[in-house]
Amino acid sequence: MIVTLIIVLVGIVLYMGYRVNILEKKFKKIESRNRGIAVKPVKVEQGDIVLKKLKEKPDISDIDPNHQLLKDVIETAKYENWKADIEEERHSWRFKITNPSKTLTISCILRRYDDKIRLGYFNVSGPGSISYVDVAKEDPKYLIVEYLWSLIVDKNEKDCQEITQNYLTAKSLIEKELKSLRRNKQLDNLFGDNLEV
Repeated sequence: MIVTLIIVLVGIVLYMGYRVNILEKKFKKIESRNRGIAVKPVKVEQGDIVLKKLKEKPDISDIDPNHQLLKDVIETAKYENWKADIEEERHSWRFKITNPSKTLTISCILRRYDDKIRLGYFNVSGPGSISYVDVAKEDPKYLIVEYLWSLIVDKNEKDCQEITQNYLTAKSLIEKELKSLRRNKQLDNLFGDNLEV
């Protein structure tokens, strides 16, 4: 008798858990559809005008869910070596990246917050314009940041190489003007060994 009662209670608990799980999934679907907007039932009285509900404005993720266009733009920019003008500010980098025929331009900004890099905006413009700022999926942002960071690294390496070359040139020019010191060192080398007995 007790065993039967326990089995019935376990069955009821499992059934209730199953129902709660189904209800949670339905609420999550409704929440994701409404993107956090609380939906309250509307009480319609006689004489009221019922207006059609407005659609939520789509973003690029709705039109191109795999972000193939973005991937193609970045891949082409790498392949064709698009010209990148980078302005470095205190905690950010502004980019203006142009294709060789100057028909497409990428304008964007990366910001550094507490040693984390964040994308401020990323716009591709030309005959049309697309913004990848408020995309619903995070995946394209990593792709964008990876590409932009590679441009920053390339610029940094070129800047370091130029600074090193400037230092080497300046060092060589200054050393040429140190004639008396060089002459004294040469005399010390020639006569220094002979003066010691």
